[in-house]
Amino acid sequence: MKEVWVVAGGSCSAEQLAREGCGDEYIICADSGAEVVMAAGLTPRMLVGDFDSLDPRMLARLRMTGVTVLEFPVKKDASDVELALEQAILLRPEQLILWGGWGSRWDHSLVNVHLLAGLAKAHSKLRIKMVDTHNVLRFVSKRYDWKGPVGSPVSLLPYSRWVEGVTSRGLYYPLKDQTLKRESSLGISNRTCEECSGIEVREGLLMLMQSYDDVVVGR
Repeated sequence: MKEVWVVAGGSCSAEQLAREGCGDEYIICADSGAEVVMAAGLTPRMLVGDFDSLDPRMLARLRMTGVTVLEFPVKKDASDVELALEQAILLRPEQLILWGGWGSRWDHSLVNVHLLAGLAKAHSKLRIKMVDTHNVLRFVSKRYDWKGPVGSPVSLLPYSRWVEGVTSRGLYYPLKDQTLKRESSLGISNRTCEECSGIEVREGLLMLMQSYDDVVVGR
């Protein structure tokens, strides 16, 4: 499986999903994530959750279409997103994208970051992203290169307590063999100064966060 999407009920739009979908992705909806997927005109392959926040009529309609539905009790030891991510990993994807993992509930949002970090550490070759309407979060443990519009905001935030040997390319404030500490804001609010940028890490897990509030995202 090349690319798997897990769509949650947080901050992402139907327009965004419709724009980014190409038809080849395997879409797993965590509870009310099904509503934004359907609004985007896309077809989920699997629904996971206790469905306490999904319109029962939509759930019934999706059941009739033959979508795989994994229903869990409300009283359970894992969130709907965690259960959906577990199903995603079973598909052995090359890339895993969590859409709408950040929302109004900070507790849910933060645990989603922790869940993805755990997957990044356990599956070092898996490309992992969390995306919402304004931000993209990636985890870097070795190297990551990307292309994007000059001036894009970029923040480099340690997930592990220290991230050592951080070296950047194509950023306005360059880093060379830098150690970043989790309790510091040193890596926040950098910007790209070239179309091709990159980050290398010697040790630790780094969160690469790109924000598109004030730039036009290249298509």
